[in-house]
Amino acid sequence: HEVTMTSARRTPSSAASAPGAFDALATPVLARGQGLAVWKQIETTLAAEIRDRRYAADDRLPSEAELAQRFRVNRHTVRQALAALQQ
Repeated sequence: HEVTMTSARRTPSSAASAPGAFDALATPVLARGQGLAVWKQIETTLAAEIRDRRYAADDRLPSEAELAQRFRVNRHTVRQALAALQQ
């Protein structure tokens, strides 16, 4: 299963002026009902962005609320993805 990115862009409000922050990140299209949990798709996307150095080493990830808005999910789903990412 692969998460695809749309051409729609959004600028995280808190990261827009942060050093090393990207101006915009693609809004992923999550595959729902395809056998892969949405939180796992978010974890995979965030891991790829970290690996691709879209966030500076000393930067924090966007807040749960910002990630929930970006991925169009609730904060609980984002929390699951972040917990898995930390492991």
